[in-house]
Parts: sequence; structure tokens; C-alpha cells
Amino acid sequence: VGMRGEGGHEVEDREALETEGWSFQASAHAAIGKRTRRFFSSYDNCVVDGHIVGYIPEDGEDMALWKNQHDDDGALEDLEAHELERALDAFSSKAKKPVDGNFDDDGMEEE
Repeated sequence: VGMRGEGGHEVEDREALETEGWSFQASAHAAIGKRTRRFFSSYDNCVVDGHIVGYIPEDGEDMALWKNQHDDDGALEDLEAHELERALDAFSSKAKKPVDGNFDDDGMEEE
């Protein structure tokens, strides 16, 4: 059974992710269901809205992560705490461009 997000997309491989420790229940973390905004220089308009659909807590040396799902294409990405805060702040402030001028895909390698 998949989980539909704001964009109507289901979380792919949800069962596999749950076996890795991901939780998709709203009770797992207050950020689940919150709206996000990310900025990618590789996108035409650079603004990609989404929402938090999952959370995995810190485990030993592995940091806590939040699963962000893009509204436009259903793509999933893992966010660290600082990326989560930036994405939540950008959405709530209705930012049209990165406040600090840095895109979220700066420094990322093309696959």
C-alpha cells in the first residue's frame, strides 16, 4: 500500500524503506506532512515545492533524515536537518529564490 502525497504521487518502495527504519506515520515526526520549497538550478523555474512524507531517526553514526517528495514528479530526496529547516522556511516565506543565493543542487554531481 502506497502513501499519496500532496502531488498525488505514491511513495515508491515504501515497504522496503520501512524495513530500513523509515516511518511514514504523522506521529513519527512533527515535520511529516509539512510543505517544503527547494531551489534547483537545473530546473527551468528553479522552484520545486514538495512535502515531507517520511522520517528515519538518528541511529549510531547515521544522522536523522527526512524524506521529501516533489509535487511535480513525485521524486523523493533525503534531507538532513539543516536542509529540512531551509526547505520549510523557504515554503513558509514564499521565497522565489534562495535567500543566500545558493541553490540546493550546487555542488551535486550529475548522474
